[in-house]
Amino acid sequence: MPQTSDNFVKSNAQYIKVSGNGSIIDSDNTFINVSSKKNITDIHPFFESVAPFLADLQAEENMVCVNLDLEGKSGIFDILIKKIENTDEQVIVLQDFTDHYNEFQRVAQLRNESVINSEVIELRNKQLAAEKEFKNRFVANVSHEIRTPLNSILGFLTLLEKSHLNSEQQGLVGIVKKSSNHLNGLIEDLLDISKIEAGQLTTVKKKFKLDDVAKYLTKFFKAKAEEGEIDFNIELAPNVPETIIGDRTRLQQILINLLGNAFKFTSEGSVTLRISENSRRGKKVNLNFNVTDTGIGIAEENLEAIFESFTQVHNNPLYGGTGLGLSITKHIVDFLGGKISVKSELGNGTTFSLNLNYELELGRGDKSKKKEESAVFFKPDKKYQILMVEDSESNQMLLMKLLVSQGNFFVDLATNGQEALDFISTTDYDLVILDIKIPKVNGLEVAKQLRASEDIFIRRLPIIALTAYATADDRKACKQAGINDFLAIPFESNDLFEKMARLLK
Repeated sequence: MPQTSDNFVKSNAQYIKVSGNGSIIDSDNTFINVSSKKNITDIHPFFESVAPFLADLQAEENMVCVNLDLEGKSGIFDILIKKIENTDEQVIVLQDFTDHYNEFQRVAQLRNESVINSEVIELRNKQLAAEKEFKNRFVANVSHEIRTPLNSILGFLTLLEKSHLNSEQQGLVGIVKKSSNHLNGLIEDLLDISKIEAGQLTTVKKKFKLDDVAKYLTKFFKAKAEEGEIDFNIELAPNVPETIIGDRTRLQQILINLLGNAFKFTSEGSVTLRISENSRRGKKVNLNFNVTDTGIGIAEENLEAIFESFTQVHNNPLYGGTGLGLSITKHIVDFLGGKISVKSELGNGTTFSLNLNYELELGRGDKSKKKEESAVFFKPDKKYQILMVEDSESNQMLLMKLLVSQGNFFVDLATNGQEALDFISTTDYDLVILDIKIPKVNGLEVAKQLRASEDIFIRRLPIIALTAYATADDRKACKQAGINDFLAIPFESNDLFEKMARLLK
């Protein structure tokens, strides 16, 4: 008997020696005392399924991960049943692997949870990406639907301003134009938020003069300052460089947001923009832009929240706004690698401090200064054949009036993509003004077909795209389709004429 125990029993095991009919012959009683048991079936109901095949066992049988409750103690066992050679007896070995299986189950559970969590995260990321794509496309579609009629409104208002109106009529036109420009600004804010969330903000570095920025802002806020009898000043420190290299458009966007905010909350007193140099090293210069007002100020507890999206610390409907301007400003400043901060006291005005880095143009200066822009874009004796592809009647009328006003163009009109392709196949045009969202064949497909034409003149035909979709992806799609230039609506007439003049040279 001891030899049998030595062969089969380990430190975490109990052996039970039985006959072919299941009668208990011997046991070491490690886990359970079987002295009072006559048959293996008396130990646990599990062994009722084992007893029938004991007599016929030829070698051994293994059963793993068996849950047994032995004398009130639960455990997980591996069970080995092995025939003892040259006898009709068997030895049953119960090995206690409770700790092993519990740990295995814990690890497996963690692994399963990790796999599940990973799949949930992946699914959630896909869902978020789909939601973001839907939102961005929704914003783009809504902006398109608003921009298209807004382009006509602003365009015709510009034409009205140039017509023979009395002072009262001029004033009414000015009010409508101001409201339309405000609406356009709100659309731009929504698009900027979408670009920020999609990581599609872009920057263009060019040489520009800070004095030109100051003049632009002075003109931009002149009416607002006069309307509110606010003293508006822009101060450039003597040490500020005349010319710098950076993104003028983004700088103006930031300053317009900050100054617009200052005017909104200032009913009397002044709004001042101070531009000064903070430091200079080699070709790098760090500039400070401080916007100070004498307005209603901001409570200290609200200062941290003002750069959050859709946040307004002054809920008075008198002030209006979407709560997007300062959030967009903060994102753009961060994108440009700058810093922005605010100091304010309720009732005592506010100062926004902006810090941005720019490049300097070292050398003897710019020997090739740009000529002043001229209002004459085309030579009077030069005539061009233009195809306008546009399905909006109001935009058709606006474009026709703008083109006719120059006296240089013969204009054909196509109202869908297929009609445009038919026109081009029979007429030699100098340039195509192509709306992207047109019926039958969309503008991008029209451009692709023209660029694939066997006719070399058609392949090289200049195309200017007009679209209310103005994202980086939209510009990329236009470029890939072979479109020469891109004009987002609403647009200024001079922007259109400049692009046309460049392509018609």
